[in-house]
Formats: sequence, structure tokens, C-alpha cells
Amino acid sequence: MSLFGKFTKKENTTSPSSVLPTIIETLNKAGYKSQRQTESCVGYDDDGLYCNFCYLENDPEFLLAQATFERGAFSAADELLLHQICAKVNASQKAGKVYIDGEGELTFTVEAFIPSGTPIDLLALHMAKALGSTIAFFHRTYWDLTGDKGE
Repeated sequence: MSLFGKFTKKENTTSPSSVLPTIIETLNKAGYKSQRQTESCVGYDDDGLYCNFCYLENDPEFLLAQATFERGAFSAADELLLHQICAKVNASQKAGKVYIDGEGELTFTVEAFIPSGTPIDLLALHMAKALGSTIAFFHRTYWDLTGDKGE
């Protein structure tokens, strides 16, 4: 093995079956209330926001954190304004994205590809914080443009 290879090659220490249990343990230690929802999803409570981590063992290099809001949560905004807010959020946020799905609900996501050797616990915490930051930025932008503070 070359000298360069010794420093760049990392062993994959995470088995796909341990990813979601590691995320649950990490989120609970950090104060989030998390639990397994389905075979491929972990739900957690981020200060009243219900969010999910989704991971498929047959696609072990991809991890998704997401939260969904019903369209009615933003009653003061019309469809065009919501699309404009989504575009503004997506242009300014590096990690998180927001879009309006086919049912009209707002979906916030943070996606990550998991290179070999990535510490899942740290990745999960960063993704949870990035998702919370994206949601907060969306709300600030919404309030700035509509004047609706949701009260």
C-alpha cells in the first residue's frame, strides 16, 4: 500500500443495521425524544417539531432527515408566495432544502451521502441542527414577507 493510501483509505466501521439504532441513541443523549417508527425511519421531537431520519439498509450510503408541515399551517400565504419563499430558502441554505410536495404540504429535507468511516452520531446531530435551522429560516422569511407571526 502506498503512503498516500495509508492516510486516505478508511475502513467502514459502521454496519448498515446499526445506523438507525446509533441515531436513536445519539438523539436521545442530545435531549431529543427519538424512537423507531418503521423499519427505515426514526422519529424525533425537536422542541415541538416532529422530524424523521430515514435510512435504507439496501442504500447504505444515503441518509435523509425531514419534516413535513400541512399546507394549512401557512394560511396567510398563497401558492406563489410559498414557492417564492421556498426558492429564497433553497438559495441561501447550504444543507437544507424545502419544497411543496404533490399534496401541497411543505417538506423540509437535509440529505447526506455517507462516505466510508463517517461517524454516524456526529452526522446525525449536524443533520438535525441543519434541519432545524432550515425550518427556522423558512419561518423568518415567511413572517418577513407576510407579517403573519402565526398568532
